[in-house]
Amino acid sequence: MNMKFPKQKTFLAVVTLMVLFLGLVTAAKAQTLTHRYSFNDPAGSQTFADSVGGASWAGTLVDSGTGTAYLDGSSLQLDGGGDYGLIPAGLTTNDTQVTVEFWADFSTNNPAWTRVFSFGDQNGGGGKNSGIDYCHYAGGNYQNLDMLATNGDDAYANNPEGLNGMTNVHVTVVVDPLHTKGYYYNGVSIISTLNGTPPPLSEMNDTYNLVGRSLYNTDPTLNGAVHELRVYQGVLSPQAVALNDATGADDYITSPGSILSLNFSSPVNPLVVNQSAPQIVTGDFTAVTNLNLVAYGGVIYSSANPGIVTISTNGVVKAIGPGTTTVTAAYGSVSATNSLTVLSLPTVLTHRYSFSNDASDSVGGANGTLVGTAAVSGGQVQLDGGSGDYVDLPGGLLSTYRSATMDIWATVSESQQAW
Repeated sequence: MNMKFPKQKTFLAVVTLMVLFLGLVTAAKAQTLTHRYSFNDPAGSQTFADSVGGASWAGTLVDSGTGTAYLDGSSLQLDGGGDYGLIPAGLTTNDTQVTVEFWADFSTNNPAWTRVFSFGDQNGGGGKNSGIDYCHYAGGNYQNLDMLATNGDDAYANNPEGLNGMTNVHVTVVVDPLHTKGYYYNGVSIISTLNGTPPPLSEMNDTYNLVGRSLYNTDPTLNGAVHELRVYQGVLSPQAVALNDATGADDYITSPGSILSLNFSSPVNPLVVNQSAPQIVTGDFTAVTNLNLVAYGGVIYSSANPGIVTISTNGVVKAIGPGTTTVTAAYGSVSATNSLTVLSLPTVLTHRYSFSNDASDSVGGANGTLVGTAAVSGGQVQLDGGSGDYVDLPGGLLSTYRSATMDIWATVSESQQAW
């Protein structure tokens, strides 16, 4: 069944282990938008235009199975039945770095290893011979970017949170073999674990460029909708990603214009001593609203009392000492100020398991249970490494804490296995 989702003007940033991207691509060359597929062709059309590359780069709808791909006037709709979009060969030829950016909706029932895009070629057995591809939902529920050369050199980057069921997701994939980078981020940067060294793009043949299909014939096709797909020669900067995220799939601008207002909020307040918390700073400009200025950059931060809180150049507050003070964010001639309070909480022993006779909590009363062959002997709980042997403590032990410290005395066998 085809899952059709409406295009919205809100953007979902699925972020795991958020990091700032500033400085990561300082050595990368400037990017150039070379292809843009907005899928706003007349409903029922069998081709989709490239508004940047020109008529020779128009894509074609392919229905090779039981499904049907179609254009509804604003998106490419795919139902996972073997349908996909085909873009002419040579999409990334002569590139040394490439960025692929898209906005899409994903059905909840996409099977694992469904690709959003695959740019490369196939071998005689219907498998991937070379190229780059991005999978929004790999086995184990993670995202995966793969880069394979014709000589077999392979590298991949993955992130542990799949996107099945998400709507209007903005994803930017960067392949930068020049600086051994292979990463992707969604609105703001996310950590992607890189495995291997990304091979040069010159060692890949992009003769078979697919939207919603894998280069492996046995893999499933995409069930969802693609609102826009952009290809850049070079590495898209974090400033450009933030701007595109605020602007959305329908429009493309290269400058936000003049600043009109600044929105500054502190999601964690009060803090405790030594706690750190990122701040939220967005700006409304003449050309775009709600621009994430932490990702875009250009904000100057200051603390009225660094003895209470400090604030870094990327907008992260750190609590230093107890008290109340203000922090200010300024962009150009516009600024906003927040009041922050820091608490000094005493360290209190709340739970103690001495294993004198059992797994009782002599301080908090949150008694544990010995499971399997776990047994108390000589003032210790004895565990033999069996998969069903452990101490089960009650839930919620830490749920009300701002911070926690755990002291443990143990003797560990030399034959202990990893993890």
